[in-house]
Amino acid sequence: MGAADPQAPNTPVRQSLAGSSYKGAPPKARTSAPGAQPGKLDQRPSAPTPSCPPIISTNSALASNQSVPQSSKTPSHSNSGQLERLPSVEHSSSNGVSVPIGGSRPTSAALNGNGKPTSAFVAVTSSYRVNVDEKLRHGRPETIPEVRQHVNHVQAMAFAKETEKLADDVMVLKRERNSLLSDKQLLLVNKRRLEAVLAKILGLKGLEGLDDGEPGGAKGKIAKMMKVLDDSKALDNKLGASGGAAAGMTIMEAEATMLEMHTRIADREAAITKLEGELNYRKTQAAAQVATLQKQLAEVQAEAAGLRVRKAELEGQLEAQVSALTAKVSHLSSQLEAVNSKLTSDTATYTASIEALKKQVANLEAEKAAAAARIAELEQTIAARDATVSELTAEKNRRAIEDAKRAEEEAKAAAEAAARAAEEAAKAAEEAAERAAAEAAAALQAAMKEAFAIEARAAAIADASSIAVALHLEAEALAAAEAAEAAAAAAAAEAEAAAAAAAAAAAAAAAAAAAAAEEARMAPAREAAVEEAAAVAVAVAADAAADDAFARLAIRLESERNAELVAARARLEVLAATVKDLEFKVSADIKEFSAKSDELLKAKEEALAAAKKAAAEEKAALQKAAAETQAALEAEKAAAQALAAKLGKEKADLSGRVNELEAALKAKAAQIKELEQQLMALERDIKDLTALMNQKKGMCG
Repeated sequence: MGAADPQAPNTPVRQSLAGSSYKGAPPKARTSAPGAQPGKLDQRPSAPTPSCPPIISTNSALASNQSVPQSSKTPSHSNSGQLERLPSVEHSSSNGVSVPIGGSRPTSAALNGNGKPTSAFVAVTSSYRVNVDEKLRHGRPETIPEVRQHVNHVQAMAFAKETEKLADDVMVLKRERNSLLSDKQLLLVNKRRLEAVLAKILGLKGLEGLDDGEPGGAKGKIAKMMKVLDDSKALDNKLGASGGAAAGMTIMEAEATMLEMHTRIADREAAITKLEGELNYRKTQAAAQVATLQKQLAEVQAEAAGLRVRKAELEGQLEAQVSALTAKVSHLSSQLEAVNSKLTSDTATYTASIEALKKQVANLEAEKAAAAARIAELEQTIAARDATVSELTAEKNRRAIEDAKRAEEEAKAAAEAAARAAEEAAKAAEEAAERAAAEAAAALQAAMKEAFAIEARAAAIADASSIAVALHLEAEALAAAEAAEAAAAAAAAEAEAAAAAAAAAAAAAAAAAAAAAEEARMAPAREAAVEEAAAVAVAVAADAAADDAFARLAIRLESERNAELVAARARLEVLAATVKDLEFKVSADIKEFSAKSDELLKAKEEALAAAKKAAAEEKAALQKAAAETQAALEAEKAAAQALAAKLGKEKADLSGRVNELEAALKAKAAQIKELEQQLMALERDIKDLTALMNQKKGMCG
């Protein structure tokens, strides 16, 4: 409203009074009453948010009042030429009753219901017993004790005046207060008037309806509003020229705020003291519980150490028994290895003997194979000889057939000659026929004898010769028989021809001479044929002799081969019998050795099984004892761990509670520090207000 004085000091109180009377963040409200939850940490936050109302900012009005010309009257008090001290003022209590503070006795408003002074009165009057040094008087406080001493010093300096001077100052301040209250009432009335005028002007349309009407109407409304504003400004000027009651109001509110802050600080200190006592009590309880738990833990550790010693002893016994069983098992294993080595050496000996016998059997098999090869070679030789004999027999048969044909031709020629010589005489023909029949019969008999001889020879060598030689001789006999039959047939033909010639002798008598002549002519040829037949007979005899010699050779070779085969079979039988005897002996020895080794192994296995069973039983007993011991140790260990966990949990709970208490104490300390900072700010504001009050008193005097 009014213009501010440029010489007015811009003190922190002017900055703080523009907002809230409590600087910084308000403390947290108490969440629970002390002792509401037993067993848990008692959290006691700082005091509740101050309930004092915010101080009305009247510094602007006070500054505007300073621009008014001062009166030329001298001040009414005695120390007009000196710097005025802070006067004693009346502090409003919570119920609105003023509390005079000075050297006089406390009024009824400064007393509580029990007749005792209030905390504010005690805090103010106790400042007279403060010892102030030079550093505190002339220096700026830094620590909390210095701040408290400085506050007490300021209070002592403020209330160290005489009673009459304080009474004069109180009257002056009361007058200023009443003037400020009247100014306040005027301002309120002016405010209501302005609100009523604005309500009439604006109506129900609001501020937006100012531009809807005619331009002339809008200008009229604006002019009315400007007139109202001018009236308000004139009223402000009038109120500004009425005096500086606002300064007194501001000082009273500052002092009331300071007293309330002192009260709160005292409450906070009491609460902090109580919390510190409770914290010390909790720490003592926690230390006692920790000592008890440590004692229990030491007992459990001692018991665990004894159990560990017992476990070590049992493990030593178990290891000794296990080592003894291991030594016994190793001894039995060495015995078993010795028996196995002995069995292995005997088996090697028998294996060597069997290998030698197998080598002998292989040699006999080789000799048998050589004998079989020799027999095969002899059989091949006999087959070659049989082939040669077959060739000779075939040649002989061919020659016999040729001789038979030649004889047949000769017979035919003789028949023709006989037919031509039919006329010679029938007797000659008959004689010739008889002679030819006799020759044929003789030849047939000779051939049959030769065939029988050949069959006899074949029967003689049938057991010794091969099947090929017998077949060859049989073929030769058949060929001889066929030749004899052919000769007989030729003789029969000659006989028939002779009969025919005798029958036709009469017819051929005429040709007898011719036949005789022809006979004479054919006589050399017949002789040649007889000679040739004799030569052929000699050759056949030679062939028969050669065949006989060959047959004898074949019989001899066959007998030699049979003898060699018999000898080889005998040797093979002897070798087979020897091998069989050796195999029987070896098998008997092996069976005996196997039986002995089986018995020995069985005995060793039974002994080893018994030892293993005993060791297993001992080991099972030891393991059972160890398991029981281990189970007992585990149970005790689990109990110790559970106890340790319980102790640790309790310790952790106690540590948590201690930490919570420490955190609460830190929070309280932070709040106290913040309150101390606010107190320092209030003290600086008090200094500024004191200076302002002194200046105001000089202006009002």
